[in-house]
Amino acid sequence: ASVGEKSGTVKNKGGAQEFHTSPKIAAGFAAGVSFLAYPVLYFLDQPDTGVEHEVFLALIGVAVCTTVLFLSQKIAFAGLPPQSRGDWYLGWFSLFAFTAIVDLLLAFTISGDISLISWYLAKGERYLQSSYGFAANLWDGTTHWALYIIMIYGLCSSNRDTYRPVYLFWVGSIMFSMYALIIGGCIGEYSHEIQPSTFLNIPYGLIPIYFLARVLRTPAPEPSPAARRRSSPALSFIFIGLFSAAVVLCYVRVCAAAGSRWPTAVNWREQWEPLLVDKSRFFFMQAFTVFFFAVPLFLSAIYSLLLGATPANVQRLADAAALVAGGMAQTQFCLVIGATHALTPAEYHVPADTLPAYLLLQVGLLTLVPAAFAYHIHYNRAVHGVLFSPAPETLKAD
Repeated sequence: ASVGEKSGTVKNKGGAQEFHTSPKIAAGFAAGVSFLAYPVLYFLDQPDTGVEHEVFLALIGVAVCTTVLFLSQKIAFAGLPPQSRGDWYLGWFSLFAFTAIVDLLLAFTISGDISLISWYLAKGERYLQSSYGFAANLWDGTTHWALYIIMIYGLCSSNRDTYRPVYLFWVGSIMFSMYALIIGGCIGEYSHEIQPSTFLNIPYGLIPIYFLARVLRTPAPEPSPAARRRSSPALSFIFIGLFSAAVVLCYVRVCAAAGSRWPTAVNWREQWEPLLVDKSRFFFMQAFTVFFFAVPLFLSAIYSLLLGATPANVQRLADAAALVAGGMAQTQFCLVIGATHALTPAEYHVPADTLPAYLLLQVGLLTLVPAAFAYHIHYNRAVHGVLFSPAPETLKAD
């Protein structure tokens, strides 16, 4: 049996046989551990567990997270081959999968479907009691949970580098989420209700940065010959037009969020996206996050599609596209839910007459287009440019 792809026995240096856990078993174990969140929360929901005290609640959170991290690293992944066993990101992703289930239960609590974890909303992160908090927790408990399991499988496999786009998609998604959630919570109407439990989010801000650095330091897999074929100039023109429209829209949105008196920004703020001035400031932060992180990619894509790019720059563009695709997916998911959710004050709802066009712009232009480009640039690495192509000797250079 090949190590890292399926369970089997291999001989160590002393000649003894060792059993190696397969990636599927490791990922399945991590998924199983994550579902222990429900009995843990059920226990904490009982009387006299101390969760009514803010500081003690934060300490309980630290203890639970530390236990899950230790058990995952020392038990769930102990049977992995040596090249995977010492990867401490496996333990972190297993912990994050556990807390993703916690967030899913939080989302159901926020929406009023259950009351299992209402004590955490009262004594922990109170700013989650908003339409953005509901949407962000729902996204974490579904999409992020699935990504954690896939990434654990990828890190345990022998071809872990082929999961590079998945790693980058998750980093973009979690970082866009944390920027809006933490900064918005600190500057918005919930800023006076920050509790010690808020600091439990620190790993979600640091681990993705360290993991991103490791992914970018790792050489990307060599693209297949089919991926080097020249893409259609017509498709390049379509992406150029769509990204140009996206840049204009993002600029209008950030001007509207900043309170600009520019008539176009005023009209957008009042008739299209009142969410941008919601007192929670989550959607305000989203607009600025998109402008400062996604717009540079859009402009780089336009430049490369017009004038061409070397293979090294195409790889950088592909990495950035996967990051932004993840961030935009999370951002627009929360935005679409917040546009009409009952937890959003009525005065900040998107007007009914502009809602269909608004959803088309948010879902189509700012969600599907970045995702489609990320897919396109991953499988079509030859960006020659529709106006100008780099010299052949330049295209061969790294």
